[in-house]
Amino acid sequence: MNDDSATRPGKVSRSDDYESSDECRPDQESDVIGTDDCADVILDSFDATGATVLSEGTDRTYTDAVDELDVDGDPDRGRGLYDWWSGKERLYDGVMGLAEPLREDTFEALSLESDEIVLDLACGPGTNFERLRDGVGPDGAVIGLDYSPGMARQAAELVDEQGWSNVTVVLGDATNTCGPDQAFDVIVTTFALHTMADANTVIENAYDALAPDGRFVVLDSRPITDGPARIVNPIYERLIAWTVNHQRGQDTRSLLEETFDSIDVVETYDAGAGYLAVATKDA
Repeated sequence: MNDDSATRPGKVSRSDDYESSDECRPDQESDVIGTDDCADVILDSFDATGATVLSEGTDRTYTDAVDELDVDGDPDRGRGLYDWWSGKERLYDGVMGLAEPLREDTFEALSLESDEIVLDLACGPGTNFERLRDGVGPDGAVIGLDYSPGMARQAAELVDEQGWSNVTVVLGDATNTCGPDQAFDVIVTTFALHTMADANTVIENAYDALAPDGRFVVLDSRPITDGPARIVNPIYERLIAWTVNHQRGQDTRSLLEETFDSIDVVETYDAGAGYLAVATKDA
Protein backbone atom coordinates (compact mmCIF):
# COMPACT_ATOMS: atom_id res chain seq x y z
CA MET A 1 0.00 0.00 0.00
CA ASN A 2 1.36 3.41 -0.98
CA ASP A 3 1.67 6.10 1.67
CA ASP A 4 0.64 8.97 -0.63
CA SER A 5 -3.12 8.49 -0.32
CA ALA A 6 -3.58 12.04 0.94
CA THR A 7 -2.40 13.46 -2.38
CA ARG A 8 -3.42 10.88 -4.94
CA PRO A 9 -5.66 12.07 -7.78
CA GLY A 10 -9.37 11.90 -6.98
CA LYS A 11 -9.03 11.98 -3.21
CA VAL A 12 -11.39 14.51 -1.68
CA SER A 13 -9.73 17.32 0.28
CA ARG A 14 -11.69 18.10 3.40
CA SER A 15 -12.29 21.59 4.73
CA ASP A 16 -10.10 23.17 7.40
CA ASP A 17 -12.89 22.88 9.97
CA TYR A 18 -13.32 19.16 9.29
CA GLU A 19 -13.25 17.26 12.57
CA SER A 20 -10.82 14.34 12.40
CA SER A 21 -12.07 10.85 13.20
CA ASP A 22 -8.98 10.48 15.40
CA GLU A 23 -11.03 12.18 18.12
CA CYS A 24 -13.24 9.09 18.36
CA ARG A 25 -10.26 6.72 18.52
CA PRO A 26 -8.40 7.72 21.70
CA ASP A 27 -5.80 5.63 23.45
CA GLN A 28 -7.24 2.32 24.58
CA GLU A 29 -6.86 3.36 28.23
CA SER A 30 -9.40 6.15 27.68
CA ASP A 31 -13.14 5.55 27.49
CA VAL A 32 -14.23 9.16 27.26
CA ILE A 33 -15.32 8.99 23.61
CA GLY A 34 -18.18 6.62 22.75
CA THR A 35 -19.63 5.12 19.61
CA ASP A 36 -22.30 7.82 19.32
CA ASP A 37 -19.60 10.50 19.18
CA CYS A 38 -17.72 8.55 16.52
CA ALA A 39 -20.87 8.17 14.43
CA ASP A 40 -21.51 11.92 14.65
CA VAL A 41 -17.98 12.68 13.46
CA ILE A 42 -18.38 10.26 10.55
CA LEU A 43 -21.74 11.72 9.51
CA ASP A 44 -20.33 15.24 9.68
CA SER A 45 -17.55 14.09 7.37
CA PHE A 46 -20.02 12.75 4.83
CA ASP A 47 -21.89 16.07 5.00
CA ALA A 48 -18.63 17.92 4.35
CA THR A 49 -17.99 15.95 1.16
CA GLY A 50 -21.41 16.64 -0.33
CA ALA A 51 -23.16 13.40 0.64
CA THR A 52 -26.68 13.44 2.09
CA VAL A 53 -27.52 11.86 5.44
CA LEU A 54 -30.99 10.36 5.06
CA SER A 55 -31.70 8.46 8.26
CA GLU A 56 -30.11 9.49 11.47
CA GLY A 57 -29.66 7.73 14.79
CA THR A 58 -29.71 8.56 18.49
CA ASP A 59 -29.42 12.37 18.73
CA ARG A 60 -30.51 13.14 15.18
CA THR A 61 -33.90 13.32 13.50
CA TYR A 62 -35.19 11.52 10.39
CA THR A 63 -35.49 14.19 7.68
CA ASP A 64 -37.63 14.84 4.64
CA ALA A 65 -34.59 14.43 2.42
CA VAL A 66 -35.85 10.98 1.40
CA ASP A 67 -38.91 12.52 -0.24
CA GLU A 68 -36.75 15.02 -2.11
CA LEU A 69 -34.56 12.45 -3.83
CA ASP A 70 -34.65 12.56 -7.63
CA VAL A 71 -34.66 9.09 -9.17
CA ASP A 72 -35.34 10.13 -12.77
CA GLY A 73 -33.04 11.05 -15.61
CA ASP A 74 -29.67 10.33 -14.01
CA PRO A 75 -26.95 10.27 -16.69
CA ASP A 76 -24.90 7.65 -14.85
CA ARG A 77 -25.97 4.23 -16.15
CA GLY A 78 -25.16 2.38 -12.93
CA ARG A 79 -27.02 4.81 -10.72
CA GLY A 80 -29.98 4.86 -13.07
CA LEU A 81 -30.03 1.07 -13.31
CA TYR A 82 -30.14 0.63 -9.56
CA ASP A 83 -32.84 3.28 -9.28
CA TRP A 84 -34.80 1.06 -11.70
CA TRP A 85 -34.11 -2.02 -9.58
CA SER A 86 -35.30 -0.11 -6.49
CA GLY A 87 -38.75 0.07 -8.06
CA LYS A 88 -38.85 -3.70 -8.60
CA GLU A 89 -38.69 -4.81 -4.97
CA ARG A 90 -40.07 -8.32 -5.37
CA LEU A 91 -37.83 -9.08 -8.33
CA TYR A 92 -34.77 -7.63 -6.58
CA ASP A 93 -35.49 -9.52 -3.36
CA GLY A 94 -35.96 -12.73 -5.34
CA VAL A 95 -32.62 -12.35 -7.10
CA MET A 96 -30.83 -11.48 -3.86
CA GLY A 97 -32.46 -14.45 -2.15
CA LEU A 98 -30.60 -16.79 -4.50
CA ALA A 99 -27.35 -15.65 -2.90
CA GLU A 100 -28.50 -15.99 0.72
CA PRO A 101 -26.13 -18.91 1.50
CA LEU A 102 -23.23 -16.76 0.29
CA ARG A 103 -24.39 -13.90 2.49
CA GLU A 104 -24.44 -16.27 5.44
CA ASP A 105 -20.78 -17.07 4.71
CA THR A 106 -20.11 -13.33 4.58
CA PHE A 107 -21.66 -12.62 7.98
CA GLU A 108 -19.61 -15.44 9.47
CA ALA A 109 -16.43 -14.03 7.93
CA LEU A 110 -17.20 -10.58 9.35
CA SER A 111 -16.71 -11.83 12.94
CA LEU A 112 -18.39 -8.70 14.25
CA GLU A 113 -17.89 -7.63 17.84
CA SER A 114 -19.94 -5.45 20.15
CA ASP A 115 -19.26 -1.70 19.87
CA GLU A 116 -17.76 -1.91 16.36
CA ILE A 117 -18.56 0.69 13.72
CA VAL A 118 -19.42 -0.85 10.34
CA LEU A 119 -19.81 0.64 6.88
CA ASP A 120 -22.13 -1.26 4.53
CA LEU A 121 -20.68 -0.11 1.22
CA ALA A 122 -23.26 -0.02 -1.59
CA CYS A 123 -25.92 -1.02 0.93
CA GLY A 124 -28.79 -1.15 -1.55
CA PRO A 125 -32.20 -1.30 0.17
CA GLY A 126 -30.64 -2.32 3.49
CA THR A 127 -30.60 -6.08 2.99
CA ASN A 128 -27.66 -6.50 5.38
CA PHE A 129 -28.71 -4.03 8.06
CA GLU A 130 -30.48 -6.33 10.49
CA ARG A 131 -27.66 -8.87 10.57
CA LEU A 132 -25.00 -6.17 10.89
CA ARG A 133 -26.93 -4.48 13.69
CA ASP A 134 -27.27 -7.80 15.51
CA GLY A 135 -23.50 -8.29 15.16
CA VAL A 136 -22.40 -4.95 16.63
CA GLY A 137 -25.09 -4.83 19.29
CA PRO A 138 -26.88 -1.77 20.69
CA ASP A 139 -23.58 -0.01 21.46
CA GLY A 140 -22.20 -0.38 17.92
CA ALA A 141 -23.16 1.54 14.80
CA VAL A 142 -23.96 0.69 11.19
CA ILE A 143 -23.73 3.20 8.35
CA GLY A 144 -25.04 2.31 4.91
CA LEU A 145 -23.65 4.15 1.87
CA ASP A 146 -25.23 4.01 -1.59
CA TYR A 147 -25.11 6.27 -4.64
CA SER A 148 -28.55 5.28 -5.98
CA PRO A 149 -31.27 7.63 -4.69
CA GLY A 150 -33.87 4.90 -5.14
CA MET A 151 -31.91 2.33 -3.14
CA ALA A 152 -30.95 4.88 -0.47
CA ARG A 153 -34.60 5.87 -0.10
CA GLN A 154 -35.63 2.26 0.49
CA ALA A 155 -32.85 1.73 3.00
CA ALA A 156 -33.69 4.91 4.92
CA GLU A 157 -37.37 4.02 5.02
CA LEU A 158 -36.48 0.56 6.36
CA VAL A 159 -34.42 2.12 9.15
CA ASP A 160 -37.24 4.49 10.01
CA GLU A 161 -39.86 1.73 10.01
CA GLN A 162 -37.75 -0.51 12.24
CA GLY A 163 -36.76 2.32 14.60
CA TRP A 164 -33.06 1.42 14.45
CA SER A 165 -31.39 4.32 16.22
CA ASN A 166 -27.86 3.06 15.55
CA VAL A 167 -28.27 2.56 11.79
CA THR A 168 -27.80 5.47 9.39
CA VAL A 169 -28.13 5.73 5.61
CA VAL A 170 -25.99 8.09 3.53
CA LEU A 171 -26.59 8.91 -0.12
CA GLY A 172 -23.13 9.41 -1.57
CA ASP A 173 -20.55 8.25 -4.08
CA ALA A 174 -17.80 5.97 -2.74
CA THR A 175 -15.42 7.23 -5.42
CA ASN A 176 -15.50 10.55 -3.53
CA THR A 177 -15.27 9.16 0.00
CA CYS A 178 -15.99 6.13 2.15
CA GLY A 179 -15.86 8.33 5.23
CA PRO A 180 -13.10 9.97 7.24
CA ASP A 181 -9.73 8.32 7.62
CA GLN A 182 -9.53 5.48 10.16
CA ALA A 183 -13.25 5.73 10.96
CA PHE A 184 -14.49 2.16 10.63
CA ASP A 185 -13.60 -1.11 12.28
CA VAL A 186 -15.17 -3.06 9.43
CA ILE A 187 -16.34 -2.34 5.89
CA VAL A 188 -18.47 -4.89 4.07
CA THR A 189 -19.75 -4.97 0.50
CA THR A 190 -21.81 -7.66 -1.18
CA PHE A 191 -21.95 -8.07 -4.97
CA ALA A 192 -21.20 -4.41 -5.62
CA LEU A 193 -17.51 -3.77 -6.31
CA HIS A 194 -17.61 -5.36 -9.76
CA THR A 195 -20.43 -2.97 -10.76
CA MET A 196 -18.43 0.18 -9.98
CA ALA A 197 -16.79 1.98 -12.89
CA ASP A 198 -13.78 2.97 -10.75
CA ALA A 199 -13.47 0.14 -8.24
CA ASN A 200 -9.78 0.92 -7.72
CA THR A 201 -10.53 4.35 -6.25
CA VAL A 202 -13.33 2.91 -4.11
CA ILE A 203 -10.97 0.26 -2.71
CA GLU A 204 -8.35 2.91 -1.93
CA ASN A 205 -10.98 5.03 -0.19
CA ALA A 206 -12.11 2.01 1.80
CA TYR A 207 -8.53 1.37 2.88
CA ASP A 208 -8.20 4.97 4.08
CA ALA A 209 -11.52 4.78 5.98
CA LEU A 210 -10.52 1.67 7.93
CA ALA A 211 -8.92 1.89 11.35
CA PRO A 212 -5.59 0.07 11.88
CA ASP A 213 -6.28 -3.68 11.98
CA GLY A 214 -9.56 -2.95 10.21
CA ARG A 215 -10.97 -5.45 7.76
CA PHE A 216 -12.73 -5.11 4.43
CA VAL A 217 -15.00 -8.09 3.80
CA VAL A 218 -15.89 -8.47 0.14
CA LEU A 219 -18.38 -10.81 -1.51
CA ASP A 220 -18.13 -10.16 -5.23
CA SER A 221 -18.34 -11.48 -8.77
CA ARG A 222 -15.71 -11.82 -11.48
CA PRO A 223 -15.33 -13.72 -14.76
CA ILE A 224 -15.33 -17.52 -14.49
CA THR A 225 -11.77 -18.63 -13.75
CA ASP A 226 -11.92 -22.43 -13.49
CA GLY A 227 -12.58 -25.22 -15.97
CA PRO A 228 -14.17 -25.33 -19.41
CA ALA A 229 -16.98 -23.01 -18.34
CA ARG A 230 -14.59 -20.14 -19.03
CA ILE A 231 -15.63 -20.35 -22.66
CA VAL A 232 -18.94 -18.67 -21.79
CA ASN A 233 -17.28 -15.65 -20.17
CA PRO A 234 -18.02 -13.26 -23.07
CA ILE A 235 -21.74 -14.07 -22.85
CA TYR A 236 -21.75 -14.20 -19.04
CA GLU A 237 -20.04 -10.81 -18.70
CA ARG A 238 -22.37 -9.18 -21.23
CA LEU A 239 -25.37 -10.52 -19.32
CA ILE A 240 -24.30 -9.22 -15.92
CA ALA A 241 -23.11 -5.96 -17.45
CA TRP A 242 -26.61 -5.45 -18.82
CA THR A 243 -28.47 -6.49 -15.67
CA VAL A 244 -26.28 -5.17 -12.82
CA ASN A 245 -23.69 -2.88 -14.49
CA HIS A 246 -20.75 -5.33 -14.24
CA GLN A 247 -17.55 -3.68 -15.46
CA ARG A 248 -15.86 -5.94 -17.99
CA GLY A 249 -12.11 -6.25 -17.69
CA GLN A 250 -12.02 -5.11 -14.04
CA ASP A 251 -10.80 -7.77 -11.60
CA THR A 252 -11.69 -6.55 -8.13
CA ARG A 253 -9.87 -9.37 -6.37
CA SER A 254 -6.59 -8.32 -7.99
CA LEU A 255 -7.28 -4.70 -7.06
CA LEU A 256 -7.77 -5.72 -3.43
CA GLU A 257 -4.43 -7.54 -3.47
CA GLU A 258 -2.71 -4.45 -4.87
CA THR A 259 -4.09 -2.10 -2.20
CA PHE A 260 -4.43 -4.02 1.06
CA ASP A 261 -1.65 -5.29 3.29
CA SER A 262 -3.05 -8.82 3.38
CA ILE A 263 -5.98 -10.67 1.85
CA ASP A 264 -7.50 -14.01 2.78
CA VAL A 265 -9.73 -15.60 0.14
CA VAL A 266 -12.22 -17.43 2.35
CA GLU A 267 -14.19 -19.13 -0.41
CA THR A 268 -14.77 -19.20 -4.16
CA TYR A 269 -18.06 -20.06 -5.84
CA ASP A 270 -19.37 -21.21 -9.20
CA ALA A 271 -16.10 -22.03 -10.97
CA GLY A 272 -14.47 -18.91 -9.56
CA ALA A 273 -17.20 -16.52 -10.72
CA GLY A 274 -17.79 -15.50 -7.12
CA TYR A 275 -15.43 -15.03 -4.21
CA LEU A 276 -15.47 -14.08 -0.53
CA ALA A 277 -12.35 -12.35 0.78
CA VAL A 278 -11.22 -10.59 3.94
CA ALA A 279 -8.73 -7.82 3.23
CA THR A 280 -6.87 -6.42 6.24
CA LYS A 281 -5.19 -3.09 6.95
CA ASP A 282 -2.10 -3.47 9.15
CA ALA A 283 -1.85 -1.69 12.48
